[in-house]
Amino acid sequence: MKNERFIIPQKNTGIIATVENNSIKETGTIDIPYASKSVFLENRLFVSLCFGAKPKSSRLKIFDETGKQIFRKPEYKYRSINAKGTAVYLGGRYKANQGKLCSIMDAQTAEIKEIALPVRFKQGKAIDDILIRGNDLYLVDNIVYPKYIFTYDISVPPFPRHANTRELEANGTYEHIIKGDINENYLLLFSSTVGMRGYYQHISILQIEPAMKLLATLTCHVEGIFTPLRNSKILDTCIISNCIIILNEDGLKIAKLEPDMNEIKVRQLNANEKNYSNLLKIDQETFIAYNQEGYELLVLPKRNIL
Repeated sequence: MKNERFIIPQKNTGIIATVENNSIKETGTIDIPYASKSVFLENRLFVSLCFGAKPKSSRLKIFDETGKQIFRKPEYKYRSINAKGTAVYLGGRYKANQGKLCSIMDAQTAEIKEIALPVRFKQGKAIDDILIRGNDLYLVDNIVYPKYIFTYDISVPPFPRHANTRELEANGTYEHIIKGDINENYLLLFSSTVGMRGYYQHISILQIEPAMKLLATLTCHVEGIFTPLRNSKILDTCIISNCIIILNEDGLKIAKLEPDMNEIKVRQLNANEKNYSNLLKIDQETFIAYNQEGYELLVLPKRNIL
């Protein structure tokens, strides 16, 4: 992904950037809010989901690589996005008589078509994240049990074909998938649950082949109803190389991924002195920590720290 453009969301506008000589090169700005998700396509267009506090402030926008807006669709219902080629995959939330859990958009024409899912859905179901590994597309289903991962073959990106459905165990009540990430061997799911004993966060690691096996789950007891703050809240996470990167309120942490892991052993990288709140993966060695006021390029340490 190096030398490709990406967007760093900031408070008032996004920054279009690329990585050159192990540093960030800003190439322009783009009219998206901090609460947004974007993809950069092979035809050098950006597609962004822009989230707002008011219904009319939600937008799906398409820009050229300089940040010039060329299309806007107001009041859409999508919450997750990914892309291959010029096919853009969009995930949403189910509402009675509305459907639109998952759709595909042709970025050339902005035409949107629904993707058929293999199970029937009910109120509250959503596709919380969309992950791509080679020619496999993974749709991550959320909160209302049972939860699923749907796998689609996207060898021909505009025409996804359902290949597999995997039912997942719940980590607790009212589980919500915050985000997912993926590499060649592992799939990560970052989720939260809430119940009588308080608020928990979970990082679940699944080995993709041969059968999406759950290897381990890191659980953080953030806050209990009758107890004070127990652990530093997890803000974001991603997979870099064969490691999990975890951004907490108190610092940046790392854990090694192994096929026979029974638990996740976490080590500290550094303190979160600038109060970063999000991570942006650039490639398998490089990532960005950022908040609304700034960002920092980080490189996975070469030395063995685990």
